[in-house]
Amino acid sequence: MSQFAQEIMLMVVAGLLGGLAARALKQPLLLGYLVAGAVIGPYTGLIGGSDITRISMLADVGAALLLFTLGLEFPLKSLRPIRGIAFYGAGIQVVLTFAYCWGVGWALGFPGSQALWFAAGMVSSSTAVILKTLSNQGYSGSLSGRIMLGMSIVQDLAVIPIMILLCNLQRGDGNWFGVVRPILYAVGFVLLMGGIGSRLATRLFRWVAKLHSGELFLLVTTSLALGIGALTGYFGLSFAFGAFVAGMVLSESDYSRKALSELGPLRDIFVLIFFVSVGMLCDPRFLWERWPLILAVLALATIGRGLILMGVAYLFGYRRVVPFAVLFGMLPISEMSFVLIQQGRSLEAISNDTYSLILNVTILSMLLGPLGAALTQPVYRWFRKLVPERVQPLREVDWSEPEPNEVLIAGGGRFSAELAETLIGIGRRCRVIEPQHQEFEEARDRRLPVLFGDPAQPVILNAAGVAQARLLVVAAGSVLETRSVVESARELNPELPIIAVLDQHDEPGKSAWPPGVEILPAPLAVRFETLRRILPVLGWGLPEIHNLMLRLLPEQVRHDAGRDRHGFPLLLQFLGTAARQVRSGGLAGRTIRESGLREEHGVWVIGVSRGEHFLPLPDGDFELQAGDWLLLLGSTEACETLNQEVPADGQT
Repeated sequence: MSQFAQEIMLMVVAGLLGGLAARALKQPLLLGYLVAGAVIGPYTGLIGGSDITRISMLADVGAALLLFTLGLEFPLKSLRPIRGIAFYGAGIQVVLTFAYCWGVGWALGFPGSQALWFAAGMVSSSTAVILKTLSNQGYSGSLSGRIMLGMSIVQDLAVIPIMILLCNLQRGDGNWFGVVRPILYAVGFVLLMGGIGSRLATRLFRWVAKLHSGELFLLVTTSLALGIGALTGYFGLSFAFGAFVAGMVLSESDYSRKALSELGPLRDIFVLIFFVSVGMLCDPRFLWERWPLILAVLALATIGRGLILMGVAYLFGYRRVVPFAVLFGMLPISEMSFVLIQQGRSLEAISNDTYSLILNVTILSMLLGPLGAALTQPVYRWFRKLVPERVQPLREVDWSEPEPNEVLIAGGGRFSAELAETLIGIGRRCRVIEPQHQEFEEARDRRLPVLFGDPAQPVILNAAGVAQARLLVVAAGSVLETRSVVESARELNPELPIIAVLDQHDEPGKSAWPPGVEILPAPLAVRFETLRRILPVLGWGLPEIHNLMLRLLPEQVRHDAGRDRHGFPLLLQFLGTAARQVRSGGLAGRTIRESGLREEHGVWVIGVSRGEHFLPLPDGDFELQAGDWLLLLGSTEACETLNQEVPADGQT
């Protein structure tokens, strides 16, 4: 085995151990990767003769995939409600922070160009750490959480042209057009991707999805991420820039969540390699010898940037806890800093000492980020004791988001589409998660709210809003597929009621399923029986449900029983419905054919309710039992005279 292969294996194992340690300490996994890289790095002597340049090539791939998926996960439309502070506020903050940190670098004695690179590395906050911290604290959907995520995304976007400008200044020959040209290329690339690239990529995704191959979909997604990044690199732009913009543009596509779920495992491996390789470049001896300088730079950079962010939030009209949240919650420096200083080091624009200083400051800021975020509420309460809050209205923010879906329907093809149409027809909000591309396109053509992807993937369930749903209906097919969806949904929403539709011969014992999961065998699991289980969860009473069934069943009879030449003329003269209960001594023990209801009395048995189950459209060999309720279809005259012609078993 080659030395390079051994190094990769060691990096993966070390990253695994570091990730486990970080999870045990309730810290982001990437911090474990960074520490693991520092432990096995060349400065500790645990890996002899490591080729850092070769490892950095894999790190570039990891960075591109990370930024591509970040772009997929945070579409620009999510920033519209806070576009003022997210775009203009973040832009003002980037300019002020860049100038401030440039002054800090100059005061510390950095040469002119290195002070610029230092300032560029300090302007943005880590989206990954902020997102993980907000998720752990349960503040992802709060106003302050959305502002922090929005501003951090725009900060990352701002770092990319700054990096391009610095790289070309370093390579520059005095020709200012040569310096500005990459910026023009970047603007042109964004416009081209938004106008043409997104359409071509969507068509490519659609064509590959029709092949029903997860492997090919993964390869196409990876090729787009890396290929577009390589294309931008060919024109002198950043590899990471191309991947990030491609992700943000493709996030508007119907296939973005499918791409995100397919790319996830591969992305995670390369991200692990990226952060471990970055950690390997960290010299622990430098941290030990220069810790006073590192801590001073850390305090000056992060607190100074935090105060600027706090002032910007106040300037844009946000009060109460929001300025304190952005001060403490956005302390960690962005992972874009790693990409930037690697570029600067490869161009020899910054020295090894400056590189190590920025690297150590960035890593320490990430380590301290969750701890800083935890200070928000205590410091805010302390501040309010000193400065009592004056009564003032909260800033109104129009999120322009639809209400959450009440019912999610996972898989099921035509069954799911018909169930969704029925729910929408009675005014209930629902969404279908469809893993098969043909059924997805058919549902979309019928203007149903449908999401393409595997419902067992947490990314897909989160995109569908499983955390806010009131009920999940799983019609994924086999027991194994259904169980995977149920387990993923329960991890994201432990209290969610679930109805699982299974083939009768596949039905396991009910004890094998978690509490709150109701099993319906497929012969009974048409939309009527499923509706009868769904509607009580949504607050419907039995009279409302029965009236709905009486309205819907005739439509299904026209649809499904039209091929019966004997019964079809009767359907055409349908004018009414009735319900009767079978009692012993009457129709009990007879089949529907033997009952003579159709031939002798002109009524059609369109459903039988037995105990907790409802069977629509039973065939003629179905044997009636005492206690069954029969739903009958026929003319009004036939329904009214039925009681006179048939011994009274009971009626409604």
